[in-house]
Amino acid sequence: MLKIRKAKIEDIAQLNVLFKDIDQFHYNALPEVFRKPKDPVRPESYLRKLIIDVNSLLLVAEEDRKIIGLVHAFVREPSEVPIFVKKKFVFIDNIVVKDEYQRKGVGSALMKKIEDWSRKEEACFIELNVWEFNKKAKRFYRKLGYHTISIKMRKEIK
Repeated sequence: MLKIRKAKIEDIAQLNVLFKDIDQFHYNALPEVFRKPKDPVRPESYLRKLIIDVNSLLLVAEEDRKIIGLVHAFVREPSEVPIFVKKKFVFIDNIVVKDEYQRKGVGSALMKKIEDWSRKEEACFIELNVWEFNKKAKRFYRKLGYHTISIKMRKEIK
């Protein structure tokens, strides 16, 4: 049975397996942007900070005591840049679901918990970034009601 819960310090090794999966996926797609993953892909000190940070939430999806997915999000305070309307929001930094558990409701369950947490934090909206090559992720986010608000562009000038 699927269980969504806050990550714990003792989850760090399993978290790194998931982060390695997503890092390898990004490296395979854009090796000119992403580094080849090395173990551990996230230092223990970094993951400890994510787990204990009161302004962020690191959740895991667990089935039979095995971590099969994660989502990390944090609260962002309103921008001080004068052009922007000041609104507190939540930013999703990472979401990962093991390949064999995708399209089975795990990602949706993780995102639902982030939405619930965002409401408790009195955020006005949730934002995330997705790379152009990641078609599956873009379909998933659109299915959940997310829409494009900006496009980042690049030109190589070697």
